[in-house]
Amino acid sequence: MLRLNKLEVRHVRGIAGSGPDLELGGKSLILLGDNATGKSSYIDALEYLLTRHCSSIDIDRQGVNWEDGGIHILAATKDMSIKGELTDGTNPYWLDHKTDLSTLTPPLKPWIKAAQQRCFLLRRRTLLGLIEAKPKERYEALAPFFALDRFTDYERGVKTLADELDSAVKAATRTATTEEEVLRRAFNIAPGAGIEAAGVFGAVNQRLAAVKKGAVQDVDASKRMQAETEAQMKAFSGVDQAVKLETVVTVTVAVPAVRASIEALEALIGMQKSLEELEARLSKGFSVEVLENGKKWIIEGDLGECPLCEQGLPDREKVLARIAARVQECSAVIEARRSALAQAKFYSEAIIELGKGCGAAQKVWTEKLGEDPAPLSAALGELRRLVKAFQQGFSAAQLQEHLTVLKALDLDAIVLALAERARTQLKGLGGMEDYRNLSAANQALATVSVSWPALLAARTVVARKQDRKKIIDKVLASAIQARKDTVQAILVSIADEANKIYKELHPDEKIGDVTLKVPNRGEGSVNMESQFFAKRADARLYFSESHLDTLGVALFLALRKKQAIADPQFKLLVLDDVFHSVDARHRDRAARLLIREFKDHQFLITTHDPIWFKLLGEAVEAEGLREKVAFRRISDWSLEQGPIWGDEAAEYAFLTSQKVDQALPADLAAKAGRLLEEILKPLCDQLKVSVQYRYNRRYDLGALWPGFRSKAGAHEGFSAQHMGALEEIDRSEWVRNETGAHSNESAAPTTTEEAKRFAKAVVALVNATKGAKCGRYIEEVSAPKGDWVCRCGTHRYPRKVAPQASSSSTPPVTVDAIVADAVALVAPAVRAAAPPPTVTPPTAAPAPAKS
Repeated sequence: MLRLNKLEVRHVRGIAGSGPDLELGGKSLILLGDNATGKSSYIDALEYLLTRHCSSIDIDRQGVNWEDGGIHILAATKDMSIKGELTDGTNPYWLDHKTDLSTLTPPLKPWIKAAQQRCFLLRRRTLLGLIEAKPKERYEALAPFFALDRFTDYERGVKTLADELDSAVKAATRTATTEEEVLRRAFNIAPGAGIEAAGVFGAVNQRLAAVKKGAVQDVDASKRMQAETEAQMKAFSGVDQAVKLETVVTVTVAVPAVRASIEALEALIGMQKSLEELEARLSKGFSVEVLENGKKWIIEGDLGECPLCEQGLPDREKVLARIAARVQECSAVIEARRSALAQAKFYSEAIIELGKGCGAAQKVWTEKLGEDPAPLSAALGELRRLVKAFQQGFSAAQLQEHLTVLKALDLDAIVLALAERARTQLKGLGGMEDYRNLSAANQALATVSVSWPALLAARTVVARKQDRKKIIDKVLASAIQARKDTVQAILVSIADEANKIYKELHPDEKIGDVTLKVPNRGEGSVNMESQFFAKRADARLYFSESHLDTLGVALFLALRKKQAIADPQFKLLVLDDVFHSVDARHRDRAARLLIREFKDHQFLITTHDPIWFKLLGEAVEAEGLREKVAFRRISDWSLEQGPIWGDEAAEYAFLTSQKVDQALPADLAAKAGRLLEEILKPLCDQLKVSVQYRYNRRYDLGALWPGFRSKAGAHEGFSAQHMGALEEIDRSEWVRNETGAHSNESAAPTTTEEAKRFAKAVVALVNATKGAKCGRYIEEVSAPKGDWVCRCGTHRYPRKVAPQASSSSTPPVTVDAIVADAVALVAPAVRAAAPPPTVTPPTAAPAPAKS
């Protein structure tokens, strides 16, 4: 089973270019840190690495996405780096945020596929997602955990076939409708009337009767009759000329009447005159468009000067108000202009259509009869000149000239004369009526020979496809119901597990009992109800925030267990700062349940709550997992440096390693100071040390050490063995304040030896207070009253010590000690001249295991 070994993060969210990295070594991690110290940035990076999605910022809101918010604010896209090392216990596997996940091979490929179902991470902001979601959204959230691939693949295949058949039915229906319309138009069959053989062939036979032909009853007879009518039509003379003359007459009489264009132009002239009078009277010659655009430019550009004259606008709002007033005054102008423009468009379309009609008539006269209709050609030329002049702009006076020209054309008379001339020529040709009847019969025969067989074939296809579609629809309905039944069974198991978790967190409470149900109607939705005493309803109606949070967590954990059973190779659980709304009475149960139920997982839990952090530690110890879980703390954060580790394990490991020989005095002092501050927090708590109250609850070394030093020095059992360490810290604490806590410039800089003495004293105090086996600090017990002991018994300090033991254990007063005390008093003045004497610290106890 793959586990995360290391997470390297650079320039991502709140993590700067120097990290620090998460060195897990395959262990689980519980991470403590105040809000805004970068905890969630590690979770964001991990989620993006595994899924290419970040649920904290990819929330479907404009401008809120990974591309804009995933990169550290001081970095560029190219600087960002996320790398993860995973291991199966033997082999390492590396993955970075640019890896093409589709190219992965086992064991990474199935592991990443499981991760992309996204049932490993729960955030505070998404805690209520399953509860707040609409039924369809809830189904979509749950769907990845149903493992219904076989069902959905089959259902998808059937649905595809049903869609294909539906498309085929529609296509065949369209073909049938098209052929019906052809027959309907050819034989004047009323809309809505059925297209049947009797009606169609009856219409054909009526046309055959007009030319004294026998009736036909089927397509074959229609084709034979069509050949006969075509041969008979070829015997007519003058047909070509008759067709040409008929075409000329049709096109000529189709020329639009000139009256419509004249009336449109007259109306436009009146509107234009009114507009020009209004503009002269109201706008003082200043264009209304300029006023409107000027206002728009000032507002949209947030201008402080006039966009036309570039003069300053001392009172911008007053200017905008005056512009608005002037535009209002000219509202009549604006309305008149809009009306004139609309009328101008109407006139333009009318005269253009008139020109097109004249052009078509001129063309057909030339092509069909070989002659130029001179009056029409001249009128067409005048129309083209009028259109061109109109498009170049106009005034009321210019439009009046156009009207004079248009009336003088006398175009209607020209069109009537040309049509009459063509009709006269047509009458001179004989036998045309018989030809028309024969042509109509021939056309009817051709239509029925082609469209009737096509219609019958389309109807056959429609019927066959519809029969198959009915069968497939029944199969699809059965497949959908089978999926719903399966989903419902899965939902019942998820709800049962969630209820088990919920009841363990809230025992003896008459609330909970969640049910998840797929509704009978509709697809892809899940309804949810819960019990509140005797009432079953939506949990949001009655549950407190804490109970809703717990319900959301219970559902998520039930889903995680469901997926772990379905895919046992993927066991990763990440909880990002959840449970903070759950009260202390329930948090202990929650901590123990989490660790117990998911001890086979690699879990990453972040929190800003020291109590929750402590409860999780106790749960880890109770399950015997202390060697498999790392505890880290972020002590601070800065924009340039990112998270700053502050946990004692890291500082202790450094101070007990050979790295101290190369470290700078300031680094040694800082690490020793942080370590001392961290161990004093549990010690003061467990030894009941009085600490001065602070409103901001930030208890640093200055607040913790005096109280602890006083109580530890007064405790006979402890001071008998470790007074030397206490006094050395007393003498050396200035080192931490001088170089480890502040950036002060000193006249006599701290030496490496001074820093090492302080560090060794702090390490000695750790070894004297932390159990080597239990990893817990000593605490005051009630029996024997006042004794200080650790849980594994490595350290046991009685409250009272026999006099001889006490006197014999008191370190002798030596010259070195006296000199050391003197140095502590005058060190800042004499350090540059004479280095302080060396004081050998107490022998260190065995280093405790990391907590």
